[in-house]
Amino acid sequence: MSKINLKSDLAPIEEEVSLYPSTIKIKNDDMYDSAREEYKQLRKIAKNLDDKKKSILRPMAEAVANVKSFFSPIEKRLDAVIDEYAHQLGSYANQKELERTEALKAIESDKRIKNVETIQKKKEEAGERLDGTMRVKQLVITDPSAVPNEYWVIDEKKLKEALLDGKKVKGALLEEILVVTSR
Repeated sequence: MSKINLKSDLAPIEEEVSLYPSTIKIKNDDMYDSAREEYKQLRKIAKNLDDKKKSILRPMAEAVANVKSFFSPIEKRLDAVIDEYAHQLGSYANQKELERTEALKAIESDKRIKNVETIQKKKEEAGERLDGTMRVKQLVITDPSAVPNEYWVIDEKKLKEALLDGKKVKGALLEEILVVTSR
C-alpha cells in the first residue's frame, strides 16, 4: 500500500466542494435546471470522496476482521459457558430466595409465636439473601395482545416489502413522491 497523505489527497476534493454554496433558493425553471446539473456534480464528488474513504478503510477493515476471526471461536464458547453459569446461579438463587421468603411469611403468620426474640431468632434461622444477588425488576410479557400499541415498534422495511408484494395492510399504504436523481 502506498503512503497516504490525507491532507494533500483530500485538498482538491475539499476545494471543489467549497465552490458550491451551502444554501440555495430555486425560483424558476432555469434555476432548477442549473441546480440539477450542480446536484449531479455534487453527487459525483460525494461518490469520489466515498471511494477514496473506502480505499483507505477497506484494508483496515479486513485486518480487523482477520484479528476478530481468531477471537470469535473462543468468545462464542466463553459466552455459552458464562450464560450457563448465569442461568444456573440465577435459578439456584431464586429457588433459595423463594424458600427463604416462604419461611419468613410462615414465621410472620404463626400466631403461636408471641415472643419478639423468638420471632427474630426464627427469622435469622431462615437466613439472609445469598451473597452476590440483588433484587431487580424484570419485564415479563404475559399477554402480547394486551400490550398497548404505543409500546410496539413498526418494522418499516418489512411493512414496505409487504405492500410492494401487493398485500393490504390496515393503516399503511404506498405513496409515490418525486425525488431528484443525479442521473
